[in-house]
Amino acid sequence: MKGVGANINSYVTAATAAVRQLKSKLSREDEENEGRSRKLQLRLLCLRSEVALQEEDHKQALTTSAEAIRLDVSEPKALLLLGHARNRVAEYPGALRVLGTARDALEAMPMSELSAKSR
Repeated sequence: MKGVGANINSYVTAATAAVRQLKSKLSREDEENEGRSRKLQLRLLCLRSEVALQEEDHKQALTTSAEAIRLDVSEPKALLLLGHARNRVAEYPGALRVLGTARDALEAMPMSELSAKSR
């Protein structure tokens, strides 16, 4: 009977270690998926803002571009869209501030990243 107890203990120990490894792996995958999800959400918000601008729905363009900026305050495209939307509703000082921030963000980006974003 002692041998059975030892086998059970080693099985439980091995199972516990396997569960810890799985939890760690899932945690890393969740973090990676969250990053991908944020990028996709950012792209979707920018697209919605572009469509709203095309349809002259300036309120929607302001809302969606502001949401995109909340996801990533250094995303030039979102900043440009918000600047464009503010310009359309005659919020000129705000538009100039946001467009200046977009310029600064673009100037701070490495050329390789700019090339990748233009694709």
